[in-house]
Amino acid sequence: MRKLLGLTVVLAVLGVCAPSYGYILVYKITGGMKAVEWNVQKKIISISVKGYAAIDINDSNEAVNDKQMVLYGKDASGNLKYYEDSLDEDRAGVDLYQIANVVELDIWDYNSPFYYEFVMTGNVKLTDVGASSKEFAASSLSGSLITWWAQLLDSSQELFGSGAATMTLDTTHTKAANQGSLSVDAVISTFIAGLEAKGYHPIALPG
Repeated sequence: MRKLLGLTVVLAVLGVCAPSYGYILVYKITGGMKAVEWNVQKKIISISVKGYAAIDINDSNEAVNDKQMVLYGKDASGNLKYYEDSLDEDRAGVDLYQIANVVELDIWDYNSPFYYEFVMTGNVKLTDVGASSKEFAASSLSGSLITWWAQLLDSSQELFGSGAATMTLDTTHTKAANQGSLSVDAVISTFIAGLEAKGYHPIALPG
């Protein structure tokens, strides 16, 4: 995986400290794909997932201070489920690479029972993100969601497939995070509280 270079933008998901020398970007995620469901007579099914990602970016060197993401949707039985992903394990993370005004964003989690990846591209421009000055950010990114023989929102599923995904800058929550000096954790916790109020429940993880 490529390491973060240059200007930054986009993504992600869980932190514990308020950004003291940076800014946060919050993105709304939408993805869908066709996947083989190996556990159901090797059937091809449609999968939809939504979510929010937050990334805390160091204002001095454009490195990632913190990141977190929450994905939500329905399990195989139609129940409302969500998964909070801190993206901080050995086999999970975020790569962000920028040349001129083009950004490549890679978000992945290869920790069992997951094995999924968002591969996204977009253009950056100076944007009012609620910080003390305008920052480079992409208003939208597009690309793919891929999973390899793994679950997304249901441990009974073993999915292999891919499809289109988009990420859109949530300007309201981005500005609120920076103006209120919120942590990435606080941003994602707000979204989770909203999901739970709508009847969503955390997915069951093994162990």
